[in-house]
Amino acid sequence: MSDRDYEVSPLGIYIERYWADNNIAFGSNRYYRVPTYFKLSYGVQEIIHETEKAILAKVVFYRTERDIGIYGEGENFMHVEKWIPKSRLIYASSPEEAKDISLGRSRLAISRYEALVKWARAHGVKVREGWQYSTIELRILNKGLYIPDDDELQQFIDND
Repeated sequence: MSDRDYEVSPLGIYIERYWADNNIAFGSNRYYRVPTYFKLSYGVQEIIHETEKAILAKVVFYRTERDIGIYGEGENFMHVEKWIPKSRLIYASSPEEAKDISLGRSRLAISRYEALVKWARAHGVKVREGWQYSTIELRILNKGLYIPDDDELQQFIDND
């Protein structure tokens, strides 16, 4: 298994990679500290509690064969309980399908962001690449314009 591959989830539920990397794998949490040689599996192993908007899930960190050789014997798996928004879950039948869905979501978000930047510049709003989406929206509103909908942004999306 590669360091960045999805592990098979017994429930068929996976976590969006970008969100997981920022909020679970590298996020600071006062209740647990994950050693750097553990990798996140991105698969939900067990649902402990569920609400309308989130689930409390058990996720697994694992060590690769290379890491075991470097850091020595010890625990190869580490289970962590974490609240995950349902909007960041991917329901897929295989890890490969989950990976494709996650990548597709990321590409869609990037193309929407780039289209908003182009739309704002075309309407005379000074914006920079790298600004947050909400900051660009605020600049558009301060200029007295409206926030464009997806249909209007579609003409600014590059179809490379």
